Amino acid sequence: MSGEGNNYTVPKARVPQSESSARSEKEAAAFALGLDLHDKQTENKLNQLGRDDSLDKHLHFAIILVLYLILGLAALSVIFIFVHMTNLITWMSPEEVRDLTELLTTGAVGGVIATVARSRLSAIERKKD
Repeated sequence: MSGEGNNYTVPKARVPQSESSARSEKEAAAFALGLDLHDKQTENKLNQLGRDDSLDKHLHFAIILVLYLILGLAALSVIFIFVHMTNLITWMSPEEVRDLTELLTTGAVGGVIATVARSRLSAIERKKD
């Protein structure tokens, strides 16, 4: 024999991936909490938790989107004022520039952000109680 052996490839093991469904997640949560899913009230409470979680995700996304929109509008306003004051383009009247400057410096934008954040945090705290 010449010392050359046959090279065999070893197949990799196939591990089936379990598919997660709402029902299986509910059953796993009930098992972990020691709850009986045959009880209709328990099942209704678990369904309500799922709906609340879904609503929280959507509200969180909407609030973040609104905050980014407000931040973007504030940044654009600062850019418009800068361009206007450098006299590159003058398309706003002095009254419009004054109004825009007052809006940015009075803290109206910050007040709106703080109000939204406060109301959101208080809603979360009420749910925890």
